[in-house]
Amino acid sequence: MSCYVVGKETIDRITTLCLWVNKGSYSSIDFLEFVKKYRNSEEVDTQFGKLLLKMNIKAFNQRYEGSHKEDESIINKYSFENRTADNLQYLKTLMCFLYQCSEGTVPKMKLYKMLELLKNELAFKVIEENIPEFEKKEWA
Repeated sequence: MSCYVVGKETIDRITTLCLWVNKGSYSSIDFLEFVKKYRNSEEVDTQFGKLLLKMNIKAFNQRYEGSHKEDESIINKYSFENRTADNLQYLKTLMCFLYQCSEGTVPKMKLYKMLELLKNELAFKVIEENIPEFEKKEWA
């Protein structure tokens, strides 16, 4: 299995999903509440994006034994930009990100588990939205 540090667009899209799109729409997961304990002077969305990057880099470093050289530089340079998408794109982005973070101890982290839960809830939403046959199937 390979692992890489995702790009800014991926981090922006997941941050947009978690903090703004998800807010009360189809999930009970409160990422804003989660990020409050890490609060500093930065905007909450930039701060959340940096937490995502740190988690991704941690997985990369555990996979490749600390070989990512620009850890702090990438994290410090990050600044959030809103990236809206449809739910199918959000799901695919989230699946890619979680795959890249599935190394070492990262899957045991609270943030990873919250994102996994959101992925599962979003997958069900995507099925409802994109597969008309789903509604036609017998409930029981």
